[in-house]
Amino acid sequence: MKNGDRCLFRPILPEDEPQLLAFIAQVTKEDLYYRYFSEINEFTHDDLANMTQIDYDREMAFVAVRTSAEKSEILGVTRAISDPIILTPSLPFWSVQI
Repeated sequence: MKNGDRCLFRPILPEDEPQLLAFIAQVTKEDLYYRYFSEINEFTHDDLANMTQIDYDREMAFVAVRTSAEKSEILGVTRAISDPIILTPSLPFWSVQI
């Protein structure tokens, strides 16, 4: 990045839960509504666990993580989900949130 920080694009990990919660806290209620198609006031531990503990046979999620000497933070999340029961197998659901 311009300021010398590094940005890493990698698969999401279960230990990303606190950083994911901090990232979501910065997202507007309107953007959350458009992303999840409903009003969500808070994300529980179970919600965050579902987002960070991936079933690699059906979904994949990547995070963009800025790392500096002091801390690291999630800048964005992208995920693809394929559910053969709900979705056409050749047409996965794709989302990007930055």
